[in-house]
Amino acid sequence: MPDSVQIRIPAFLVRLQTRFDPVVAAALTFVVAFNAYGDRATLRAVAYPNDSSVHYSMVRFAAASLRHFHLPMTQWYPYLDLGSPHFLHYQALAATLTGALGLVLGTGTAFRLTLFLMIVAWPLVIYQSSKVFGLSRRAAMLCAAVAPFLASVSFVGYEPGAYLWIGYGVWAQLAGSMTLPFAWAFSWRSLDNPRFIPWAAFFIALTTALHFETGYSAFGGLVLMALVHRSPWRDRVRNGLLGLVGAGLLTLWVTVPLLLNARWAAINSALAPTGLVRGYGFRQNWHWLVHGQLFDYGRYPVLTVLLLVGLIAAAVLWRRDPLRRAFALLFVAYFALSWGPTTWGSLIALLPGHADIYFRRFLLSVHLAGIFLVGTGLAWLAVQIPRLVKGAWRYAIPGGAATVAACLVVPTLALATPHVWWYEARNNFNVHYQMAGEEVNGHDLSVVLDYLHAHTDGRVYAGSPLDWGNAFKVGEVPMYMYLTANDIDQVGFLLRTAALMEQPEYRFQSGILGDYQLMGVRYVLLPTNPVPGSNTPSQPAVPAVRIPLPESTYSLWQVTAAHYMGVANLSGQLDANKGTLLAQSPAILNTDYLARNIVIPVNWNASVPNFTAPANGVLPSPGRVTAQSPDLTHGTATATVDLTREGTVYLAASFDPGWHVTIDGVEATTVMIAPALVGVTVPAGHHVVVFTYHGFPWYLPLFVISFGGFGGGVWWMRRSRILR
Repeated sequence: MPDSVQIRIPAFLVRLQTRFDPVVAAALTFVVAFNAYGDRATLRAVAYPNDSSVHYSMVRFAAASLRHFHLPMTQWYPYLDLGSPHFLHYQALAATLTGALGLVLGTGTAFRLTLFLMIVAWPLVIYQSSKVFGLSRRAAMLCAAVAPFLASVSFVGYEPGAYLWIGYGVWAQLAGSMTLPFAWAFSWRSLDNPRFIPWAAFFIALTTALHFETGYSAFGGLVLMALVHRSPWRDRVRNGLLGLVGAGLLTLWVTVPLLLNARWAAINSALAPTGLVRGYGFRQNWHWLVHGQLFDYGRYPVLTVLLLVGLIAAAVLWRRDPLRRAFALLFVAYFALSWGPTTWGSLIALLPGHADIYFRRFLLSVHLAGIFLVGTGLAWLAVQIPRLVKGAWRYAIPGGAATVAACLVVPTLALATPHVWWYEARNNFNVHYQMAGEEVNGHDLSVVLDYLHAHTDGRVYAGSPLDWGNAFKVGEVPMYMYLTANDIDQVGFLLRTAALMEQPEYRFQSGILGDYQLMGVRYVLLPTNPVPGSNTPSQPAVPAVRIPLPESTYSLWQVTAAHYMGVANLSGQLDANKGTLLAQSPAILNTDYLARNIVIPVNWNASVPNFTAPANGVLPSPGRVTAQSPDLTHGTATATVDLTREGTVYLAASFDPGWHVTIDGVEATTVMIAPALVGVTVPAGHHVVVFTYHGFPWYLPLFVISFGGFGGGVWWMRRSRILR
């Protein structure tokens, strides 16, 4: 008899075999495939009717900056709210990285692909972060299986409605939501195992750079979880502080520019009194929770019931299972924070940075903690049911907890899937409807857009949400959003940046010529034949000349009295700060000051708001602008002026200390012009005035300090044997 032949199996195959779980693999494959197929329209090239229009614009801007070897954070972003250093004031890492990818793939492909892949990878992120937390494969699978099926009335959490075309399109938050689970998971592990401290710091910092408010939840999560971890309190305090310090070091390049430029960043006073900022309060949020509208909006409250099971399991196992109590604490704490000042009133001032927080966004963290509670609640049921069955009937369920877990997840998904499927099908239909609308109007729009791209001597107005703007559409996208999608500098897409002119723009009146002049609105785009009953005009409400373009469904008008740059006399004074500017703007806008050759200087950051009216009557013009060449896309504007006496040359761009000005090549001092424009006092004579934006200059040193300090800290922890 021949000797037996032994086959040696490679070690990695043995590991793969021991780690492979067909139930886990089947569940993950199903939810990933469900996401990929349901959200396939996300890959279609269309304009966006939501926040994604701004995010896509940022990606294009980032790609253009990187193509010329400029850091986007140091550039002037011109397209919204009369321009701003938007990449400094707003979370810009996702747009910058995607812009870099766009240099290879094209910006449209890069943006749509990142959106699609983040939505598709959602369950995998939850699964892997659950494993980092220390959950079993089955429990991690259950968390991942339910993750894509949340449906909330808030539309700002872990749900398709927050990110799809028919939803809110909060793409930057989606990027942050991909890293928040890992920030929490590594923070939890770091509290008793120091080797996870660098990972916790890295993911907290990454989450913060991707989305500021989600980063707030990442920092807060470490503090909250330290309260209920079972490791010795000295270890918790030490490890937690090291994690926070490390994350703080890694975010210096974000936080330092923000803090140094905070006085030049607008407060959104228009939204501040609303639930969007203040939160909806305990009563409203509690009503949504108990009626299933936070997790099961529009369907049977299947996930809400399982959330209750998860909370019960956390209470039953409170002493024995610290991870479950951590999930419960995160859920309760962020649910309470989401009530905002609507409930907490002046107590909210105890929260660091409270003035800049949109409290309803904490519902994202409520959802994330809820996902872990639902998954661990299902896992707990899967263990308890076989025990109860065996105890009652003395029969064992074949497969035990694994069989029960599969039997529980199938009806859960069966109840949750149809609503999400319907929502995604509706999204796909609307995307194709938008594609058809853009195709029908494509030729007429291209003529208008080509003209505007060739004539960049002023902004465009095509309505706003406060008047007829939402009725003037391309498909389902308002024209003011469509213009932004095509990189047209416009007025009307309101409250989208931290520019100081963001709030005055909210007071723009389409029937007052002075508003067009102050904001540099030289063109008005209108439908040739407005939809009956839409209140959309067929011609501007101010003196304007129609531009002779080929007959089409659109008409373009020129407001000849409005330009980006002008010259006038300084008179009066506005004492204002960023909290009072919205209320004070009507005193400057909606007036005839420019027609009287008057601009008003601003005493900025005044503690007491006040307005000193300018001189009565018409003042003699100090001169005129004989030529101007604004190029705000590159942060510069040049004017040639002839002045008979001293006057003020103004540029219709949001004031920022980064604006520098030269008169005949000699550096001069800028002056803030009401409501928040940039200007300079120029002596009599013939002069060339050049405005140039210089961005925050210390990013490179901050990068070195951030990453060098973090690396030095890791080295010190190794030398001190904290990391082993």
